Amino acid sequence: MNHQEQIPVWGYINFQLLYQIHLAQQSNTSDTTTISDLLENTNSHINSNIPLKTFNSPINSGAIFSFLYSLLVVPKELFNRENLDFFIGFDFELADYFEIISGIEKIQQREQIFRVLRNSMSHVNYHVDDIDKYSVVMWNESRTGQKNIIVKSNINKLGNFAVELAKYYIAKMKS
Repeated sequence: MNHQEQIPVWGYINFQLLYQIHLAQQSNTSDTTTISDLLENTNSHINSNIPLKTFNSPINSGAIFSFLYSLLVVPKELFNRENLDFFIGFDFELADYFEIISGIEKIQQREQIFRVLRNSMSHVNYHVDDIDKYSVVMWNESRTGQKNIIVKSNINKLGNFAVELAKYYIAKMKS
């Protein structure tokens, strides 16, 4: 299975798990439904006999961009408009995850990277290299359409960043 075929399959698997939770809640069975039940129900919708070795990696650009969209775009649009203060406690080093190609002066506080990432995800301002499929360039555009901040990363670093961000969200929501 090539990369292009894998992305919709993983997206579908992720969505099906969420949809199965939705169905359990609607049918008032969420108290007794387990993760194993969800996986079993999801398997009935897909070819569950696909060996995992068929997939190059579930950590691909489609999965990462979808994950980042759910972490950065959806909360901002639904819950808190523009609240970079939310990210102040998220401990990370920019250089561990991103190379700033241009616009470093626009990222005075490291939390401002979240605006770049959010805008990149929501406006599809990113590019996966045609040769090195793990190399990703993301950018922010000014109101006039000029790329004013450009950052580079790779799928593995971006995936690690997204997982750490998700852990931060979960901890922050519990407090």
